Amino acid sequence: MLFRSQVNDPLSINPATGNRTLFPNNVIPQSRISPIGTALLNLLPPPDNAGDGANTDSNNYVKREQQNDKFSGYTWRVDQNWNNSNHSYVNLRYNTWNELSYDPFGPQNIFNGIYQKRVNYGATADHSIVLSPTLLLDLRYNLTRWDGSSYSSSAGVSPSTVGLPTGFAALQQLPSIPEITGIVSGAENGGLGTAQAGSIGNDTSHDFNVAISQTHRNHSFRYGIWRSEEHTSELQSLRH
Repeated sequence: MLFRSQVNDPLSINPATGNRTLFPNNVIPQSRISPIGTALLNLLPPPDNAGDGANTDSNNYVKREQQNDKFSGYTWRVDQNWNNSNHSYVNLRYNTWNELSYDPFGPQNIFNGIYQKRVNYGATADHSIVLSPTLLLDLRYNLTRWDGSSYSSSAGVSPSTVGLPTGFAALQQLPSIPEITGIVSGAENGGLGTAQAGSIGNDTSHDFNVAISQTHRNHSFRYGIWRSEEHTSELQSLRH
């Protein structure tokens, strides 16, 4: 590996000066280059511009980051008039959201990026009864739930692919390329690799509502009872 600036050998010292000596011809021998470091660098795209001229590896890559968000949603509703005094409806809702972000090397590169997914469900059942010309009773139940997950794009990729021992992978909850810092500057997650091995979560809400609407002359009154229950859970794998 050839460098434009002078590179000192960290394992040798000039006895006359006490300083480190330079690598011959300013070339680091192949035997001194870490195969793991080489494998990690091979996951990075090559420079795409000449840089700022300060040295050979300064500001020589323009981010290709894209934040892709995909959203789809569906809603269904059925109404039923039983008679002049009774009306019911049922509403069903479903939507999904998927996102890929923090991927400065493009969506095809596994070394950086966070995938996030969320699925929302909902259902409402409502029945209204006309008790009198001035009195209306409404009974309603609503269910809302979401399930979410997120993980780094390198989660699940065996660390042995970059030369780390299989024993290291056996220590991980989910064998993944570990998070590496110091390779690039400005990494959104602090480094490259698995910043988040994976997390899942969900939230379920139940709402019950009884409401009475009343009119009296020029006035309207509304009375009601509302009850809500919420259940939340989350599971997250350890970072590597």
